[in-house]
Amino acid sequence: MFDKKAQSALEYLMTYGWALVVIVIVIAALVFLINPTQVGPNNCTGFSRFPISNHQVSATNETITYVLSNQTGGDATSVIFTATGTVGGATINDTYDYGTFRANDQNTVIINSAADLGTGNYDISLGLTYTDRDNLTRTDTASCKGTASS
Repeated sequence: MFDKKAQSALEYLMTYGWALVVIVIVIAALVFLINPTQVGPNNCTGFSRFPISNHQVSATNETITYVLSNQTGGDATSVIFTATGTVGGATINDTYDYGTFRANDQNTVIINSAADLGTGNYDISLGLTYTDRDNLTRTDTASCKGTASS
């Protein structure tokens, strides 16, 4: 008598259990396929020794602004920033010679784009080349994605 009820309950749990597994897989696939950086806030990743604490891409001023901190433990000289990618459909390929970036300083780097920056999504690859305190040339990269302000 209890065998039929147990079997019925088990079948019920198995059916709904598989349905929940399928729902979790579908949600995970959607999160993986939809780039969360285009849905969420603007963000930058990279530059291990020069972390980016803030950035802005402005279509009105046609500038790309980054706030960076020098965490190399010494002055960085011959600092050159490059920005390549797209902003609102416009292609950018700009270079900015910063000069010297003092140890432990936080500075704002403004790259005036040669391109007409549009509004909309941006995907920018940043490059950084500098000479460290040991007179070695170092390079680093970062990536920024988001929506340009107008």
